[in-house]
Amino acid sequence: MVLIPAGEFQMGSNNGERDEKPVHTVYLDGFYIDPYEVTVGEYKRFLEDTNHRSLPNSVSRTSPTDQHPVVEVSWHDALAYAQWAGKRLPTEAEWEKAARGGLIGQDYPWEGAIDSNKANYGKATKSGTHEERTTPIGTYPANGYGVYDMSGNVAEWCLDEYHRKFYANGLRHNPVAGAESVQEAIANADANRARRVVRGGSWSFNAKSVRAANRLAEKPSLLSSDVGFRCVRDVNP
Repeated sequence: MVLIPAGEFQMGSNNGERDEKPVHTVYLDGFYIDPYEVTVGEYKRFLEDTNHRSLPNSVSRTSPTDQHPVVEVSWHDALAYAQWAGKRLPTEAEWEKAARGGLIGQDYPWEGAIDSNKANYGKATKSGTHEERTTPIGTYPANGYGVYDMSGNVAEWCLDEYHRKFYANGLRHNPVAGAESVQEAIANADANRARRVVRGGSWSFNAKSVRAANRLAEKPSLLSSDVGFRCVRDVNP
């Protein structure tokens, strides 16, 4: 895992949607994050070790090998995997800090504009039929923190509930929407059906939707060929 150091960063964007504003300073404790999205192979090991729900057969159409990111997993599936692995899902703030790679004021996890050499995105036709699919982890360059595919490939579940005005009303120190703490969010997960944050965009999203600050809200039961996840772990559990 990659260490994301404790400290402040600028969260949000003035170049996006209303729910990305205002840009504000957030302090996070240090944490470790998976450099790659969880793969089909890693998820299969979780399934072999537990009685968890099997992956749909359709996963192989989008992620055909064990080195591709797992898709068609719900928020509760991702949470269960993370707990099995001794980790957890990232908060929305943790995800964005890791995605930015230490940069300030950039739309993407690198300096400048996006292009097809930097991320797997924009692979849907105008008719809505998919031309392409996910790429194996590590296909595109890492950001400044050494983290891969924070733009595109698959969008990623976060721990937080989605609150449209959270940036205006939320905490500025280790924020997590829908709970007072990470521990509370995990403890109440089984009873909570609120929409959850999805970040990073996917292989089928356009350039605007794979920006580091772009926020999406999905039902936790969603199973999508566009959505996977990665995990984090506290420095001092």
